[in-house]
Amino acid sequence: MAVNVNDVYQTVLLILNKEQRGYMTPEEFNRIASQVQLEIYNKTFEDYNQLVRQRQPDTGTADRIQDLENKLAPFRASLNAAGIAVLAGKIYSRVSLPANLYRLDRIVVNDTTEAQMVTFSELFSNNLSPLTSPTVNFPIFAFEQNAGSQSGGSQQIAFLPKQNNGVDWANSDFNIYYFTIPQNIVWGYSINPNGAYDYNGSSSIQFALVNSEFTNVVLRVLLYSGVVIRDPNIVQAAAGQIQKEEIQEKS
Repeated sequence: MAVNVNDVYQTVLLILNKEQRGYMTPEEFNRIASQVQLEIYNKTFEDYNQLVRQRQPDTGTADRIQDLENKLAPFRASLNAAGIAVLAGKIYSRVSLPANLYRLDRIVVNDTTEAQMVTFSELFSNNLSPLTSPTVNFPIFAFEQNAGSQSGGSQQIAFLPKQNNGVDWANSDFNIYYFTIPQNIVWGYSINPNGAYDYNGSSSIQFALVNSEFTNVVLRVLLYSGVVIRDPNIVQAAAGQIQKEEIQEKS
């Protein structure tokens, strides 16, 4: 179950009104909520990477990793990219990545072989040595900066070996596993005859975050709301509570 956008907004308004701290408009909330979701999303990656680098001596640590896996699950996606463009005059072939890709997880060729990611310079240096030269059983790839991705087109990777035993990769499958770009949050509404905002679920975009992040979302929205309404007390209180929650989560 995901965090409900209306529950978050109403909770934030309730706290602000109770403390007589001001008001947050739907437009302000939508911008802040989108930023908060992105921050929590990125922090989940950081926490996950930190845990997997550590030793895991007990079940408790393993459970924390599983918890982070569950938090990332709503953002996981996959795409089957059948075939590959073989580039004339290049040492590598090219694979187009999904337009909504945020972070790449892995690429599996023909459901059997996982390609190793390298830097673009390593792509060329590895190809020069017989010992490190990529093969069909040990392919490699690197992100390729191109005009299409800079102007909003799909991203691409450079892939080696260029051909499959002398034959183009046209009949091969490239299963791309990745994490999606989070959608901007929208608390949709209509204005009633009294001039008040009425929540409209059909025009809203919900958080993709799991429901266990509800308190974290509310605290971080409150943190930004203190900046918007220029109340340092809210900023300080929310920041302190966020720090406390993070310490408890990692202890």
